[in-house]
Amino acid sequence: MPLSRSSILRGPAVITFNGATFYSKDDIKLITELDTFDIEISAFGKIDERVRNRKITVSFTPSGAWTDLATLFPYAAMPVGSSLFPTDNPLVIQTLAGSVLSFAAAAITKMPGIFLSAHKTLLGQLEFTCIGRDNTPWNFADSAFAAGNNAFSDTGFVQSGVITQAYTVAWGVVPPWSALSTQDGVAIEFDLGLARVETDAEGLVDMTFEKLAAGAKMKPLGLTESQVLAALALQANGAVRGRSLNTGGQPLAINGVSGAVNVLLNGANLKTAHQLFSATALRIDEIAFVATRNFSTGAPSPLFTVS
Repeated sequence: MPLSRSSILRGPAVITFNGATFYSKDDIKLITELDTFDIEISAFGKIDERVRNRKITVSFTPSGAWTDLATLFPYAAMPVGSSLFPTDNPLVIQTLAGSVLSFAAAAITKMPGIFLSAHKTLLGQLEFTCIGRDNTPWNFADSAFAAGNNAFSDTGFVQSGVITQAYTVAWGVVPPWSALSTQDGVAIEFDLGLARVETDAEGLVDMTFEKLAAGAKMKPLGLTESQVLAALALQANGAVRGRSLNTGGQPLAINGVSGAVNVLLNGANLKTAHQLFSATALRIDEIAFVATRNFSTGAPSPLFTVS
């Protein structure tokens, strides 16, 4: 049967969430799946699959614009045990062609990594999880999403907002760590721990913030073999099994030379350090820092800050 080319859907889109509009560096991927379980009978084997949950995720790499930071990085100071879905916060996929998919309730379940380099855009992959509207059965119309049409009209993209620049790197205030150069910039990584909240009738209805880890990786220049080994505290003063990495932890500050991008890991300490003995590769290879929690009068300080 002949096919009209105009019926073939294609083209890019933008994301709106929490009052922010995000352009993507690459494709926006929407995954919709039914999470199922098997029904098996001894006499017949598998005879059916039944639905356990709806699975809806939206993932993409943001353009690299250093904006809407509170939306992109909401978990730095979030109290453990908090709901990720305290209210229905919709996520909208608006295509440039004019079609719209609006998901009733969304939350970030993977924060983007940060790449602080003169030749890389700032942000890594971002992922949202979408669930059903609060206090609404599955079989209600628009309980999870709504589809429609709306002419694309956003004019907010600014080319200069995608920042690439050199950075200063300082771990504490003692040389040589207080003024580091790197081969390839600094990569900030986050590991988000979430607990699913499910009911027998509705399946996944919420997620609970459980924990957050943050770290940084780089290949530094200007350090000696012994300086790196001493900073790792493998032996001598302070080296003991069971020691806290928060003890001796220092702020790790990475600041753009223009002042427009600043990242701080609190209580950072060196965790791994690799060295290469090679005819061509530089001696000090990748080193990795991990952030640890600081407390003030019993209250935890943010693990990291971005500005």
